[in-house]
Amino acid sequence: MPIGFSMAPQQTFQPMMNPIVPIEFAHSMIRSASVCGVPVQLALDNQTVDLLKQSALRYSQLNQFGMALLESAPFDTYLPFIDEMSFEPLSEIITVVATGKDLKTAMASLMEVGPYSLLNMHLHYESGEDFDYLICDVSKMPQDSQRFMVESAFGLCQRFLPKQLIKNDIICEVHFLDDFSDVIGEYEDHFKVPVLFNQADNRLILKKGTCLFPLPSHNPVLHEQSKKMLLEKTQQLINLQGLAYEIHQVFQKQSQLNNLNLEKCAELLSISSRSLQRRLKQESTSFSQVKYQFLVNHSCTLLKQTSLSLDEIASQLGFSDRASFSRVFKKHMGQWPAHYRNNDKLS
Repeated sequence: MPIGFSMAPQQTFQPMMNPIVPIEFAHSMIRSASVCGVPVQLALDNQTVDLLKQSALRYSQLNQFGMALLESAPFDTYLPFIDEMSFEPLSEIITVVATGKDLKTAMASLMEVGPYSLLNMHLHYESGEDFDYLICDVSKMPQDSQRFMVESAFGLCQRFLPKQLIKNDIICEVHFLDDFSDVIGEYEDHFKVPVLFNQADNRLILKKGTCLFPLPSHNPVLHEQSKKMLLEKTQQLINLQGLAYEIHQVFQKQSQLNNLNLEKCAELLSISSRSLQRRLKQESTSFSQVKYQFLVNHSCTLLKQTSLSLDEIASQLGFSDRASFSRVFKKHMGQWPAHYRNNDKLS
């Protein structure tokens, strides 16, 4: 690693349910949809935000725009959009992947310095006894965003695989955690392999040896430089998050989560309670919304990594009872916490 380049650990970036993202992602979707013959203006007319003039937007708004484009498209998945997406917003990501030693270590670099933690998404390659795997975990994302992100991840990974691998038909099977069987024909036409639903997780099953395939464009110096550039872009993305993100960072440092209140938070941020409320209102949110987003994020970790009961988790996070915790979790995640935990155990 070059002298002077200090890589910040990705786990210090507190995930958010609905982060702010640069408008360039919407512009890239507009260009790719236009190439696919989609009536873009129809989708733009149905949006509550001006995607042509804004500099940033919430991830939920980007997802809604993608859904609006898909409703007007002559196909039913996001994969044709991914095939035509321009490289502009993805240039550092592509360079990190292309210059890595192999696919497994390149993906690890992306997870280290990219914005995936902020988006509640994790991608990694695994080497198995008979096959290799690319696994996409979006279980902490809002449910209505999960399909969009999985299709994007699989589509981009397939698109950016070295041509030497593509020629060998390395993708053997595609697994989805959820049931998207209504579009199975489109998936099979795209991937040219069997597609299965209601599986343990979202994964591409690959030929043995794919993960450690030496990348022909590997360049250690360029790889570290591109990681640094991607980390800078990730930091810019974090800086977009505003006061709501600062509050999440404050919460993350607290040892006790059952007494997160407005006054204490304002004190830790060295501002008045009134100023905190006013600035959050300017960001179209409130202290309670930011607080519950954080608590739901944290509860996902407790549900996944501990055996604590729902009553114990509710108490630890400051909810009056299990029912109130479950209602908040369902509102943010689109499913009940017990269902979330049971799905995770299957994987």
